[in-house]
Amino acid sequence: MLFRSGRHGPLLAMSQLDGTQGIDRSKLYVSLRSDADWIYLNVAGEIVLTDNSQPIAEPQGERRAAYLEQVLSHRQLGHLVVEGEAGSGKTVFLQHVALVLAQIHLGEPRPEHRLDIEALQAGRALPPVPILVEATALAEHLTREETGVQDFCRALAQEVGRLAGQEIDSDVFTAGLRAGRYLLLLDSLDEIGDQSRRIALVRCLE
Repeated sequence: MLFRSGRHGPLLAMSQLDGTQGIDRSKLYVSLRSDADWIYLNVAGEIVLTDNSQPIAEPQGERRAAYLEQVLSHRQLGHLVVEGEAGSGKTVFLQHVALVLAQIHLGEPRPEHRLDIEALQAGRALPPVPILVEATALAEHLTREETGVQDFCRALAQEVGRLAGQEIDSDVFTAGLRAGRYLLLLDSLDEIGDQSRRIALVRCLE
């Protein structure tokens, strides 16, 4: 898979050592922790999602930062925005999540991970199929006036079709998204150079 060899679409990274031996990046991945104070691990190692209107039960010293994989796969979080400085690991994190889920669907061994697969399955036989796309490419399929859900789904179907090398039926794809069959992993939202396209995409997401 592309992530294993150090590539995903136009993203480039190390793929060989001294020109002869490949490097499996999935074995080098180090889980990232969240610095959000509304979700954390208690002393028992259980993830706790807090209500900002209620006081936190555990003292500060008994709370540990949750892993981003745990946060992303939490049953009560339908959407998640990951923020961080350039080079902090956001893209590699999304690639890692996509790889774990893809390996499950392919019936291949998974790399070590901290995802809650059962929560992601949500009662289905398999977890959602990961769809990792770059916001910069997705925005190319939108205009300033296209800010609705249907516009976003059409643009996403076009970009996925481009990556897959085949046409994707937008209506069928949209139905799959609504049914939870796919997990959308959108990368590089802050790298969209055209402000009008970036605003259009953000409005679609909202």
